[in-house]
Parts: sequence; C-alpha cells; structure tokens
Amino acid sequence: QARGQGLGLVRSERIPGFSGLSAALSADQDQGEIRLGSEGLALDLKPLFDRPIGLEQFSGLFAWSRAPDGSLRLTGRNLALENADLRGRARFALDLPALGTDPGPFLDLRASFTDGNGAKARPYLPVGIMHKDLIAWLERALVACRISQADLVLRGPLHRYPFRAQEGVFQLVIEFEDAVLDYLAGWPRIEDAKGTLRFQNQGLDIQIGSGRLLDSKVLAASATLPDLWSPRRLAIHGESEGPMSDGLRILSETPLSRQLGTLSRSLEVQGRSRLDLDLSVPLIRGEPLGVNGRVTWPGPAGVALKDTPIALVGLAGELGFTVDSIGARSIRGQLWGRALDMSIATRNPGDTKSATSEIRAHTRIPIEDLAARAPSPAWRLASGNLDLELGVDLRNADLKETSLPLVIGLRSDLRGLALDLPPPLGKPANRAGKLDLRADLVPGRRLVLSGGLDLLAMNLDLDLDRNPGTAGAHLVRGRVRLGGEPATPPDASGLVVDGSLKELDVPVWVDWWKRVQGNLKGPQPTAGSGVPGFRSASLRIGHLNLGGPSLTQAYVRAEPLNGGKPGGGAG
Repeated sequence: QARGQGLGLVRSERIPGFSGLSAALSADQDQGEIRLGSEGLALDLKPLFDRPIGLEQFSGLFAWSRAPDGSLRLTGRNLALENADLRGRARFALDLPALGTDPGPFLDLRASFTDGNGAKARPYLPVGIMHKDLIAWLERALVACRISQADLVLRGPLHRYPFRAQEGVFQLVIEFEDAVLDYLAGWPRIEDAKGTLRFQNQGLDIQIGSGRLLDSKVLAASATLPDLWSPRRLAIHGESEGPMSDGLRILSETPLSRQLGTLSRSLEVQGRSRLDLDLSVPLIRGEPLGVNGRVTWPGPAGVALKDTPIALVGLAGELGFTVDSIGARSIRGQLWGRALDMSIATRNPGDTKSATSEIRAHTRIPIEDLAARAPSPAWRLASGNLDLELGVDLRNADLKETSLPLVIGLRSDLRGLALDLPPPLGKPANRAGKLDLRADLVPGRRLVLSGGLDLLAMNLDLDLDRNPGTAGAHLVRGRVRLGGEPATPPDASGLVVDGSLKELDVPVWVDWWKRVQGNLKGPQPTAGSGVPGFRSASLRIGHLNLGGPSLTQAYVRAEPLNGGKPGGGAG
C-alpha cells in the first residue's frame, strides 16, 4: 500500500511512460491497482504519439494482473483527462504475452474527447502510424478549427496494425466546425468549415458538409487517402456555388494562372455558377498536380469578352477545365437576344508555345442586330438573317499580354441573307453563298480582316488607336480583290482594289449608285486627318458594258490625281 505524488515511469518498448503522477497504490507480486488524481501529468506514448501530451487534470483507475504463464494484463477504467486543448474520457485493456511468446501485445482502447482545439492537434495525431508527408499536410491544412467531438477505437493485435485483413479496428472520428483549411498551397482556403475527419485502419477520409470558398458557399467537400503507409496522392473533391467572379479568381490566383490565369483579364462575368473540383495532390516531390474541374450555371449568368461585342447571357451546359486546358461540348446561351450553341476545346494542351483555346459557336442573327453593334452605312445594303459559325482562338502564350490577341472567324452559307448589289456581287435571300472571314484582333489596338464573301476578298489592316479620342478604325493598308482569288496584303499604305470579273455592266452599277448613295452616306474623314485612302485600282474584265460600246478582255486602272492630296480626283 502506498501513496505518492510526482511519480514517473520511463517509457519502455512495452509500457508507456509518464511523469507528475499522483496516485494511491495497492499491489502484490501478482496484481495491483493505482487510483489516479493528478494535476500536471505528462504522458510519453511514443512511438504512436511522438510528442509529450500534457494534462492539467487526470483521474481514473489503472490495474494490472499477472497470469501463471507470465503474461500481463494492464487496464484503465474511468480515465478522465483535461487540458487547454481538449477534455476527454478513456478506458483500455492491454494484454502483454510472456517474453518470447506470440502473438504479441493486444490492445483494446476506447476514448472520446470534446471541446478540442484543432489548430493544436499535432501532439494528438498518431504519427507512429502516419507518413511524414501526410503529417506535414495535416499540420498546414488545419489552420484553425474547433473539435466538438472525437471518438477513438483501437482494438487488435498491435503487430498486425493497420489491420489490412480486418484483424482489428483502428478508428478515429473527429467532428469539427469553425475550421479554416489550407488544403493546398496557392489555392484559396476553405473557411467556416464543418465536417468530419476519419482515420479508418490504414486510410484517411475527410468530409466537409458546409463552409465557404472565397465568396462561394461550399456545398460539400472531401479529402481521401487510401493508405497512410504509402501515401502518393491525396484526392480532394469540392462542390461550391456562388458568384461567377470566384471562378475567375480561381483561374488568376491559383497555379492554373500559369496557363489560364490571365484569361480572366479578358472576361467579364455576371450571375452565379456552381464549381465541382477534383484535385489529385502529390505527396511525393516531383509529381504533377492533377486538376479536373466543372463549371455549371444554376441561375442566370453571362460572360463577355472585354473590348468586343461578344457577350453571352442565359448560360446553360457544362464547362470543364484541367491544369492546362478548358473544354465544353455544348454550352447554350444567347448572343444579342438570339439562341447560341457553343463548344470549347484546348489544342496542344501543356505546350506553352502552341496551346490554344478554341471557342466555336453557332447562331442565327438578324442583320439589324449586327448593324446595331458594328455601325456602318454598308449594312443598309443587306437584309434578312445571317446563319453564322463563329470561332474565337486564344493562344495560351498570349494570355500574359496586356491586351489579349484574339483570332475571330466568321463562316456562313449566307442563306437567308439578301445583298442589294448589282451582279455579280448581289444575291437574293434564298440563294446560297459563302462567307469566310478572319479577324486578328488586339482589342483597342489593331484589327486585321482577311477572307471574303463569294467573289469579293479582302485584307484590311486597321489601326484602332491611331487617333486617341476619335471613334472608329483607321485603315493603314488594305486590298480588296474581285473574282474569288485570296487578297494578299499590299506593299504600301492605302487601299488597293484589283482582280478580275467575267463581266461588268457599268450602267447597272451607275443606276444602282444613284439609288443607294443617299443611304450610304456616313461620317467622312476631314482633310489632314491622316487617314490613308484609295491608292489604286486595276481590274481585268472579260466583258465590259459601258452603256453603248462594250469591250472584251478589258483592263481598267485608276489612281488618285495629285497623289491623293485633298482637292485631287481620280484619273
């Protein structure tokens, strides 16, 4: 029989160590018990827990008994513990076989804890059964949290842990709330999280039922590690819903910015979106991060390309992205009030020089809508609807530019479009044609139009900021070619018209001009404005009708008088 204070026991391979123990002992050579009532107890539970665990209050009953074969049974009952980080109760039974015999120690441990401080959870992690990279991840990830409840069960032969063949059970279930989780460097934290962390035999599973990611509501999230002993990758899944601007922030403020981030500078968004994100996080250095994300729109939402008339609203469908690509088979929306179907794909993903995001869309637009967004008197010569294939190419290598270069393609069979032009350029609405136009655009700086319409081809180089403070585009140089051959850029400034036609009826064109010239008047450049104008024209015409005489195999050339200076004419 004994009573003591400040008692200690040096840890051995078989028995935990402790210090600061106050106890009442009753024992003989075969059995005994210790009644505990300690303040300031320190436990040494290595190697399962690698740091000392300090307890301000510790009480309960320890007992042991020795069997005739030399085996030893240790038990703990009604164990109550408390410190600044947690409060808990526990019980255990540890069977130690006689030296030199099998099967080894058998432990049955049950514990529960409340009011824990998750930010200081490191000393209470069973690191003896965890990989060092996982320990480092948990230390960083658990920035703050309150543990409302934690329950531990460890039952089985210790030498068979982690019980891969179900020889025993290890389960640590931690209910947490008010958590801040820094789950991956460079990615936005999950705030105000509530959920469960579960160690189950060799695996780890984290489930989050609610939280906040940027300004979005976290609907669900999880992190899974199948094997704590050979952790290669941590699988993270998250679902959130909130403002679409959060999606742009993820592109610009995470490792995705290296490939896709500054794309956000060229987009304007409105409305709300839902994000489903899967991350495969390497726990071994040198392995790449895996990203698979999906964006959908549960309510009204829109996206626009800055400094262009392209603005989509009423988005529906699904947009996917990886660490170096974006893609969508079918996104539906409205462009200028008209239905549009769009697909997105990344060509050559991962190649920093050639990777290109390709946007393809189909819509049918009335001519008056096009005229309203790209004002020009020339639209008065067209009527009807334009069935249009629209393409926009964004080179990933250009995403770091201040003004994002765009390649915009327009294609149409022109059915439904009427052109009020004399032959051979005019057409009725029911006749097919061919529009194939490419626009190389640097918003606010430069626009190069190439391609053409049936027999009319063009290559126009337009300066969009040559005269700051003035509206419209200014022609630097250009070529208009008749006859169906491609138009190549001219060698000098100004506008060149050339090509060939099978026939041209001059009186018809004169009558047409008298009829439409009033409708085609628009703002004219002032003298000295610096706008290069017409430079020359050279046409070959198989049959030229002059309104009396007619010519075959005619060659017509025109150029400005006086070098095109104000007051000069054409000769």
